[in-house]
Amino acid sequence: MIPTLLGISLITFMVMKMMPGDPAVIKARMAAGGNMQEVPPETLERIRKTYGLDKSLGEQYVLWLGRMVTLDFGESLVDREPVTKRILERLPTSLQLSVGSLLLAYMISVPIGVMSAVKKDSFLDQATTFGLFVLYSLPGFWLATLALVFLCGGDYFKLFPSSGLSSMGAENLPFGSWVMDRIWHLALPLAVLTYPSLAALSRYSRSGMLEVIQQDYIRTARAKGLRENAVIFVHGLRNSLIPIITLLAFELPSLLGGSMIIETIFSISGMGELTLTSITSRDYTMIMGIFTISAFLTLAGFLLGDILYCVADPRIRLQ
Repeated sequence: MIPTLLGISLITFMVMKMMPGDPAVIKARMAAGGNMQEVPPETLERIRKTYGLDKSLGEQYVLWLGRMVTLDFGESLVDREPVTKRILERLPTSLQLSVGSLLLAYMISVPIGVMSAVKKDSFLDQATTFGLFVLYSLPGFWLATLALVFLCGGDYFKLFPSSGLSSMGAENLPFGSWVMDRIWHLALPLAVLTYPSLAALSRYSRSGMLEVIQQDYIRTARAKGLRENAVIFVHGLRNSLIPIITLLAFELPSLLGGSMIIETIFSISGMGELTLTSITSRDYTMIMGIFTISAFLTLAGFLLGDILYCVADPRIRLQ
């Protein structure tokens, strides 16, 4: 994980430096309210010295890397707030969406895949496959827009809130009411984030289960007179999980990327909104901090997948 993270940080650093626009000029104009056309050279020099932009690219990267080890990503070029503080304020919101969506996707897709494998080529299997791939073909931003129009009081029904993660004054509600209010606000964003994963995960779950139920030990279990539910869920399911565990590492980064669009549409103050704002304002220090945290979470997904391999199949741990 460590060399991979270093490589990602280096590539991200170089890409950010190749972006058009001088961050010192942007910072000076933002400080002047956007009214400054010509920035005095002494002002630019002072800003560059303050943020270390007067040093060579190699020195800037080494200094930034040294601070990154201690989770010190510097200050935002826009508001001079510590980058780590801003990220920690937004990260829990995005994790609620991405982790919640990941759990929902697996909780829904695995049973669907098992059912499709057990009832292979039946009408139920074919109808489920067709419905999931229709959902998979629908763009998330388009479905989110439809949800706002039809379900959030746009032109039709007012069933869900159109923005935010909590109602006004929710912090004063009893705990149970606060949880229900949070679920109410999360329902649509989670649904829009979850549905694209269902088709792929259910297909992998189905193919893995189909391969397992043809093995000799499954036939032996049935010959011993075990109930079908015990054969499928005790002997078969665990051994069919390897393919969808592999997908775990790829689902997490895709959810983080997808949450940027969903957070923008539903006006949720998370990492996605912060990333978009940072890119448009050329806030290099904030962008580097966000991408580094995202890279770490992605690599953590790979590590979690490796650990779950051992849980699902002890032979992997022994090897």
